[in-house]
Amino acid sequence: MVRAMGKPELASDPRFKAARARHANRLELQAITEQWLPSFPTRDEAIAAMDKERVPCAPVLTVNEAVAHPHLNERKTVRWVWDPLLGKVAIPAVP
Repeated sequence: MVRAMGKPELASDPRFKAARARHANRLELQAITEQWLPSFPTRDEAIAAMDKERVPCAPVLTVNEAVAHPHLNERKTVRWVWDPLLGKVAIPAVP
């Protein structure tokens, strides 16, 4: 992720080098990440930058995106039910 961020020096920074140190300095690391992410015009561009460096990531979907997502529908995470007033509506299913 540090390569994706263009900050390779963070990998050798003692505050972030080991898991315990990252945890101890998580608020500072969070601030660095939150400063970096808005530099992208879109969510997809941020994801592409991380994908390029093979950083596992995925978007946080809006409710509308989740309801329309083919994978979530195929796995029946989204269920479609009939409501007498609203017609066909999506509801979350038990994962």
